[in-house]
Amino acid sequence: MMQKAFNLAVIVLLLAVFVTNAEAQTPTALAGAKLLPEGELAVRQRCELAVRFLSDGFAFSGAPSFPDIQIEGAIVVPPRSGMNLTERRSGQTWMGVERRYSVYPTRTGELIVPSITIGASVRNSNGVTDVTAKSESLVRQVVIPSVLSNHLEAIITSKLILSQRFEPDVNELKVGDAIKRTVIVTAENTVAMLLPHLLPAEHDGLKEYPDQPVLNDREYRGSLTATRTDSVTYIAQKQGHYELSPISVFWWDPEQGQVREAAIPALGLTVLANPLWAGDPNDPNTPVQTEIEVTTPSGGSKYLITTAAVIFFLFLIGWWLLRRHGHTIRGIITDFRVHCAESEKAYFQHFRQACLANDPQAALRTLLAWLDRQSEFSGVTTLEDFAGQVGYTELSRLINDLHARLFGKDVNVSLSWSGEDLARAVARARRKGRKQHSRTQKDVGLCPLNPSA
Repeated sequence: MMQKAFNLAVIVLLLAVFVTNAEAQTPTALAGAKLLPEGELAVRQRCELAVRFLSDGFAFSGAPSFPDIQIEGAIVVPPRSGMNLTERRSGQTWMGVERRYSVYPTRTGELIVPSITIGASVRNSNGVTDVTAKSESLVRQVVIPSVLSNHLEAIITSKLILSQRFEPDVNELKVGDAIKRTVIVTAENTVAMLLPHLLPAEHDGLKEYPDQPVLNDREYRGSLTATRTDSVTYIAQKQGHYELSPISVFWWDPEQGQVREAAIPALGLTVLANPLWAGDPNDPNTPVQTEIEVTTPSGGSKYLITTAAVIFFLFLIGWWLLRRHGHTIRGIITDFRVHCAESEKAYFQHFRQACLANDPQAALRTLLAWLDRQSEFSGVTTLEDFAGQVGYTELSRLINDLHARLFGKDVNVSLSWSGEDLARAVARARRKGRKQHSRTQKDVGLCPLNPSA
């Protein structure tokens, strides 16, 4: 009897040890989020949302899946990559990944960061296990600092440069001449969409033809630089003296706590009379010009006969070639059509048409097909790699938006999707890739003709 009790106690003890070991070998995960800097935030001030994911497993079998973060009343710019990290907790090593998102509040009041769910596949002694963790939500106050009470439209940045240029660089024109004014504002730790339009309206005697603004965001080693370029072409319509207005903008550096002003000077223009200027045909004050009828000279009929004879002779040659070598010519034409249909240009045109048709599924499919047909981006296998190699933050955001539209949860598919911005961003990245590829080819020198010399 005592022997049976002893055997039963041994079995219970072994089961307890087995269960304890199994529980200890099951990996767990933690997620956390933090907004930097601490304290109140200013409207349009850049802050960082640091999101961490940690696990006590041996290793990740794949990168943790960070979701597309959306915060109401703020612009969120995802990072290009994450940072690996390790922590010691209760004598045990935890490994993880941290990603830092740039957040720009756009209104006062509460800024609520929702809880973030992150998942990953973790490898341990029992194999690969899927784990998930959820961070706590965050609440911060967004205010307008008292120092900005008189400068509500000030740009929040640590450094700002304002410049302008004129093409041509002259201050004396004639009626009918054109001059182009370009204003460039560059700011750090902000995004281009928050930079204001600075070109003012000018005088009646100068007709304006503004260009579309060019917005550019660049990230380098965690530092963000935004650039906005506005251009307008003026056509001088009346003689006289004009002054293109000066431009100024206020900006505030949160670290220094100072409001500063950047300014560029005005330009005086003198417009002289131009007797050769025909004027605007829609202007009732424009003098009417007499139209002169030009008659065909007598030699014109001979020219027409000669041209017709040459065209007929070329037609006969083409007909003879088609009868004698028609099969070969048709094969060449077919091969050429197949080559054109399978070219990088054709695949890019399919992608552009899908974007202009506002079809997100076709846009993703044709974008992946085009990426497989071009050679400018070596080693690129995913859209994220493509966006990261060109270093274009706006393209990364648009690709993330497309993924969220197609594969995200709680997406209202009844809302229309516009692909125009994505088509424009990919076209820009395509041009950049071609320039880099061309520059690389130029840098490759020829081998010497006589190596032994």
